This record gives sequence, C-alpha cells and structure tokens, in this order.
Amino acid sequence: MPKYHITPTQRILECKNPDNCCFGADTPHFDSEKEAEEYRDKNPKKSNEPLPMFNIKSDEEIERDKENERIKSIAKKAAKEVFKEAFEEIIKKF
Repeated sequence: MPKYHITPTQRILECKNPDNCCFGADTPHFDSEKEAEEYRDKNPKKSNEPLPMFNIKSDEEIERDKENERIKSIAKKAAKEVFKEAFEEIIKKF
C-alpha cells in the first residue's frame, strides 16, 4: 500500500521509498492523501521556515559572497590591464 508525505513546499506526494525518504527520516508518512491533507491543515508550515533540502545562506554569507565577486571582478580587470600593457611593450620591441 502506498505511503504519502508532505513535501517542503507543502505538496502531498506518494513516497517512492518510505524507508529511505528523500525528505528525511523525520518526515511523517501517511496511509492516504486525505490523512496527509488533514495533518497539513492542522500543522501549517510557517512561511519563514527554510526548506530543509536547500542550503539557505545567512545575510552575512550573501554579503560576503557579493564582496568576493566584486573583488574578483576588480582583480580580473586589473589583470587584463597588466596583460595588455605587457603585450604592448613586447610588440614595441619587435
């Protein structure tokens, strides 16, 4: 008999492998879609809860990543300028 679970996005789906569920061992499983629906309605997910299957970054991590990208961009532009100047010097010698 199939088992059903509630996904992190609140959809009710048949679980393909209840013994090794892709949504985690602590995910409740139900004998029917109706049972899962009743559980979901009685236990609504808070909208600000992170989805467990995604790596949610903190604001500090997001800002750090943006700063790292900005630094990489500056370094790339500087390297292009240095290469261009060095290439022009080599061309002048020939």
